[in-house]
Amino acid sequence: MHKTLPSIIVVVTASLTVSGNAMAQTPPWAVGTWKGAISNMRGDPEGADRVLIVAPNGTCKWDYLAKIATAANAKSCSFSGDSVTIATGGNSTVQLKNKGATLDGTFQTRSGNSFHVSLTKQ
Repeated sequence: MHKTLPSIIVVVTASLTVSGNAMAQTPPWAVGTWKGAISNMRGDPEGADRVLIVAPNGTCKWDYLAKIATAANAKSCSFSGDSVTIATGGNSTVQLKNKGATLDGTFQTRSGNSFHVSLTKQ
């Protein structure tokens, strides 16, 4: 005589909830202080030298190098792969790509003019 035992199927589901105010982890290559200049930008009385300060929590500061001690918070700072995009307090957009010890890319003014920018990690 052959008996069949009832089968029990157990379904396990997992759910991951992320809080709305949780921040994505900042890429290690980005964290730190970066100094450099905007190429061929004329007419700015404060000059072309800039500083980018990226904190481990993903917040950024962008300002004139002369104001490094009191650098202004960027309006936003986002990371994607090996790139960072910054919305400055002056309504300009900075798009940079990680090239190892340097970040290279463009600085676009609110009027639409674009300039090359290069920053070196300190």
